[in-house]
Amino acid sequence: MRQNPRNTSRKLFASLAVLAIVFVIAAIAQFTGALRKAQPASAASSPQSTATQPRAVFGELPQAPPPQPQPVEKTEAGEETARSRSEATITARGEIDSLLDRWRNTFLRGDVNGQTILYAPKMELFYRRNSVSRETVRREKSRMMELYPKVHRYDISDVKVESHRGDEAVVSFRKDWDMNGDRRFSGAERQRLKLKRINGDWKIIREEELKIYWVRRS
Repeated sequence: MRQNPRNTSRKLFASLAVLAIVFVIAAIAQFTGALRKAQPASAASSPQSTATQPRAVFGELPQAPPPQPQPVEKTEAGEETARSRSEATITARGEIDSLLDRWRNTFLRGDVNGQTILYAPKMELFYRRNSVSRETVRREKSRMMELYPKVHRYDISDVKVESHRGDEAVVSFRKDWDMNGDRRFSGAERQRLKLKRINGDWKIIREEELKIYWVRRS
């Protein structure tokens, strides 16, 4: 059977057209892939990209600046504690001064009971005697007041709080006196008292002479 030359030409032309289209699609795909590969490289090499990325250091990460020290501020609780301690010290000093006033005034009046109650039931030291009772102090005070019933002067001055820790305190002062009975007795000395808070009240638990400046009996 003999083929028609015109039909053969049409088939050949259609095959060439399809082949041309395939080549064009392949060329477009290849060009697109090459363009995508080229874009990251160009972006990485651009100055703007380099400037925005931190420079890599081997084994290290970019470090944040060290924190700046903050000024230490006194808290309200600390201020309240300091204020409470200061107020307690002022209150204690006032109570100690009040005891010294009573100690002086009761002797001036010859009030042996008022004088004795300012001492603790048990004394550490009473002049040169250790561990004496309040009753012993009473007898000594009573004997002194009977020997010299007229007290012209009994003053304390230059009071110094040598120590104050909680419920204990030590004070020293100058004592000047002038009294007489059958004989006159006067003088001046440096004296020390140790105090202790017992049942809420300050009591004398130690009384001693530190230095005698002068004494006269006539």
